[in-house]
Amino acid sequence: MLSLLLDENMSDEIARQVFAKRPDIPIFSVHDWDGARLRGLRDEEVLREARDANLTLVSYDVNTIPQLIVRLANEEFVHGGIVFVNNRTIRSNDIGNLVRTLIHFYEWRKGCRVAKSSLLPSSAMIII
Repeated sequence: MLSLLLDENMSDEIARQVFAKRPDIPIFSVHDWDGARLRGLRDEEVLREARDANLTLVSYDVNTIPQLIVRLANEEFVHGGIVFVNNRTIRSNDIGNLVRTLIHFYEWRKGCRVAKSSLLPSSAMIII
């Protein structure tokens, strides 16, 4: 099952609104999840923690995380999946649009009847 973790640079309001509209969607914010212990950690640590908790990271950070993923891939690190949101597509202050998009993404992913590994590997990166 797809479970989402919003990174530190995303408003925790996004997770609250998704949950209010769709309580069946497992979505968490770094600001609240697990006592907010991931706040302030380096991206690599957040990726490792997300993977260990079977969470897919959602982030606007298209500058540093892709470089980190390449470096970690060379170390044979497998992450739990990443959804990159492009600020040109959905501005970071457009919470309503991001909430709708994440709900649609979840529905699209849930509706995929193909085996997870053949369509969207756990280490997949999606750009919205």
